[in-house]
Amino acid sequence: MEKVYLEKLLTFADDQLKNNILPFWKKYMIDSEYGGFYGQVNDDLSSEPNAEKGLVLNARILWTFSAVFNKYGDPDDLKLAHRAYNYLRQQFFDNDYGGYFWSLTHKGKPLETKKQIYAQAFVIYGLSEYYRLTNKKEVLDQAIKLFDLIEKYSFDAKWNGYIEACARDWSEIGNLQLSPKDLN
Repeated sequence: MEKVYLEKLLTFADDQLKNNILPFWKKYMIDSEYGGFYGQVNDDLSSEPNAEKGLVLNARILWTFSAVFNKYGDPDDLKLAHRAYNYLRQQFFDNDYGGYFWSLTHKGKPLETKKQIYAQAFVIYGLSEYYRLTNKKEVLDQAIKLFDLIEKYSFDAKWNGYIEACARDWSEIGNLQLSPKDLN
């Protein structure tokens, strides 16, 4: 009984992914004007072209389309994985200090330049899955270098944990919040 239930659940999840979730992202979220993906979609399913673009969302998109292509092999998913990777590297990557900016303007310019460790971790996930897709050593090297930056600047040896955020140059920062809803 349990095996049949799990098979039905897998079929349902697979159907939702292929026929609802992925088509939604392909239809509503691709920013053809400024590159990458829109940062927001409204309740009426209209894209918000002036919304900021966040690192967590873009890293998750990279992971998703890389993983989906790795599983199903759809060439459209491959194109979106490449698009996500290229946008992440060209727009979000901080060429001066390493790591990735927390957010960009809708035009792809740095908006919030702090290094939120939560988001950096999602980049590592995305790069890791994209490496599985491309087998390009430079992608793996980018993930390892980002991991090393996190260990160097965010690890808190006193408390054996991690500092949640750093300034753009990886120095200490006063505001560690992910959003205004969080306590500092």
